[in-house]
Amino acid sequence: MQINKCLLSKSKKKVVIIGGGVGAATFTKALKNLPITLTTIVSSFDDGGSTGMIRRDYGGWAVGDFRNCLLAASDMPEQVKQSLNHRFGPGQLFGMQAGNVFIKAILNTHLSFTKANGIIHQHFNIQHKVLPISLTDSKIKAVLSGGKTLTGQRAIAEYLSFSEAPIKSIGLTKKSVILPEAKKAILEADYIMLVPGHFFTILLPHLAVSGFARAFKKSKAKKIWFLNLLAHRGQDSYYTLVDYLRWFQKALGQKPFDLAVSSSSLNKKIRQAVIGRFLPIKVIGKDLKYLKKLKINYLQLDLAGLEIRRQHPNDTVARAPVRHDADKILKAASRIIN
Repeated sequence: MQINKCLLSKSKKKVVIIGGGVGAATFTKALKNLPITLTTIVSSFDDGGSTGMIRRDYGGWAVGDFRNCLLAASDMPEQVKQSLNHRFGPGQLFGMQAGNVFIKAILNTHLSFTKANGIIHQHFNIQHKVLPISLTDSKIKAVLSGGKTLTGQRAIAEYLSFSEAPIKSIGLTKKSVILPEAKKAILEADYIMLVPGHFFTILLPHLAVSGFARAFKKSKAKKIWFLNLLAHRGQDSYYTLVDYLRWFQKALGQKPFDLAVSSSSLNKKIRQAVIGRFLPIKVIGKDLKYLKKLKINYLQLDLAGLEIRRQHPNDTVARAPVRHDADKILKAASRIIN
């Protein structure tokens, strides 16, 4: 999709994407060719799949979402990207992604993260920036209303009884401090976009990182929240928009965003394909009244992809079968920035 660059401001706007996993990667891919200065800040607390294997054996923060966004921002040949995204089949490396090993090797070779990340950006031919939210070797911790504690992203993501005992708090197993470069990008941003990802294990952990909430609230950027397409059955399927928003209000203040954006209704084919594990995100009348009261603008746009994605046979983590469409995101983001 071609965007007339004259529609955008002549001076480059500074845009920060905050999220993790597929959502942050999709938004990064969509926006990287706009005439903006783009920084993607990704979650670094995953402990499942390929990333979990590396963390269990070698420690450190999670590189999986970082790799995903690096490749989305990269201008390297597609064949090389495919190789770095390769997931090994049966054997000792089953489920391991080649790019995660490569990135971990560079990080281990250089004591300075700044130097290592510079080398990674150079090798990956990246013009913008991709940063982890924190370099702390920490995991996610959820405390339920009944007193039960779930530790680790996978344990939380696979727990399907939150309607019976809701999550009381989301935190981290170790004090985690925001990466200084990430903090600087947030403070200097013209636009901050909180983008889709698993609500409890990708989005909320950012709020538990020391220094994040303060930088977010202090930033004079326009703050946009892109809602997920789907809710997980047994996790947040009983939520409406206000339920999600109140989590952000706890850490970021009564009006954490200037704009909330949801996708229009998914077509019948997609709804039937995901109904076993997912339900569409609900936005009802009381949500719209509450947003209006807070003077948070609201947009409903067609942002969903039409492809139903199959689970990779070598992937040990269950993935959502429907994703946002990069071209639709590009059009929406260009409209918002303009």
